[in-house]
Amino acid sequence: MTVLIMLSAISTGLALLTGGVVAQGTSGQSSKGLTLRGKIESVQVKEINHSSALIDIKLKMELVNIGVKPIILLQREPLFPGGALARKPEDFERGNLLAADAGWPSNDISAEWATLRSKLDKPSPPAEETRLLMAGESWPLETSVRLVVPTDPSKYTSARKKESLAIIQQLSPVWLRVVCEVWPWNVEPLTADRNQLKFGHKLQEQWKDVGFLWLDEIYSDPIMMDVKTASYESRTP
Repeated sequence: MTVLIMLSAISTGLALLTGGVVAQGTSGQSSKGLTLRGKIESVQVKEINHSSALIDIKLKMELVNIGVKPIILLQREPLFPGGALARKPEDFERGNLLAADAGWPSNDISAEWATLRSKLDKPSPPAEETRLLMAGESWPLETSVRLVVPTDPSKYTSARKKESLAIIQQLSPVWLRVVCEVWPWNVEPLTADRNQLKFGHKLQEQWKDVGFLWLDEIYSDPIMMDVKTASYESRTP
């Protein structure tokens, strides 16, 4: 069974928290023609304990092909590992965040991934495992992300600095950016150079006459979010 690992536990998960990497990711994806847009459906704050609360955000998102070339995606629904909050949209590029959390699946060597690799390893994209997003088309998705923030900073312990719930509410509306993974890490064989996505790049080359196989994580356009109006659920005594 795949287990999610929090960003604080793995250095490779810091992409969402680093302004330079986020800026690089967004410029790269726009040049290839795929963008991620969305809107807030609901925001709920749930008290976890005496020092922290969970901001549970439900979203309607869409992957949109804004380019001229078809984009190839896996049929399986993308993963939304997490998100980050900032006071202003431009703060994401500067790495000036109010809070951020995310988790990626751990290494999984179960048979389903070997089976998927076998099904994908074809001269052209297999219809049962892939979808083609033509120019101008979009893929609507419903998802949610969660952020843990301190309610009592004096008692909250974390490896990363986060603003308190009270400050985030005071600054609201704030801006949310979420990250989307369309090429699961575990599709790649478990090797020392796994992060080079050799299997994915091989398919990208094989399928280039059909479309562009998307491998990169995608960062959404900033989404305005009001935490002041969120519903609040207190912890059960």
